[in-house]
Amino acid sequence: MTEGEVLVGRSYAACPQVRLDAGYAASTGTSMRRALLFLLFPFAMLLLFAGCRRTDVREMTVSMPGLVEADKAKVVEALAKYAGVEKDSYKWDMDAKTLTLRYDSMQVAQANIRYAIDEKGVKVAFPEKKDDRAGH
Repeated sequence: MTEGEVLVGRSYAACPQVRLDAGYAASTGTSMRRALLFLLFPFAMLLLFAGCRRTDVREMTVSMPGLVEADKAKVVEALAKYAGVEKDSYKWDMDAKTLTLRYDSMQVAQANIRYAIDEKGVKVAFPEKKDDRAGH
């Protein structure tokens, strides 16, 4: 733009601080993009890695003092509704009257598993509380 030209109905001849050359606009845009990327990069990484923990597979043993062979079907039925319980991980110990299984603690809690079995009529031995905190 040359001195005295009119841009959108206004003369910029008397405004030396206004730069309208293409080189200035391109360099300003590049530095603004760099600054924006520099500021947004840490937030993007935080969002990307903040939710990395998707599963937490654990193993638990449920003690059922009155467990008999017929109760196995009730227990399997009780746990079928939980997607976090690995159905192929059941290890029955009829002598010790226990069931050992793997579950995803991000989807289901140990207490839910014990209560589900107990609600089907199979008596579950809940762990003894050792302090005054809430929970089992």
